[in-house]
Amino acid sequence: MTGDRGDITRGHRRNRALDTFARGLAVAQLLGAVPASAQGIPTDEPGFTAYVAERMRKGVGDTPVGVKAPLTLSVGTLQANLDRIYA
Repeated sequence: MTGDRGDITRGHRRNRALDTFARGLAVAQLLGAVPASAQGIPTDEPGFTAYVAERMRKGVGDTPVGVKAPLTLSVGTLQANLDRIYA
């Protein structure tokens, strides 16, 4: 039985890793669609967060997107931290 539980745990970790990767990829794609000059992107944390939230809302359809704090979004039941892409 120990082997079965280990397989389940590894599978769960793998799925979480894929989910994290997919979320990061989605954010990168949404931000990558912005022109290279980036003239329309706010440089302050609250403005940047609101900007990304709006872009995410357009990209995820019916999934609710909310601003939890500067540089932190809720996307459905998930949390998206924007600090790394803001830096």
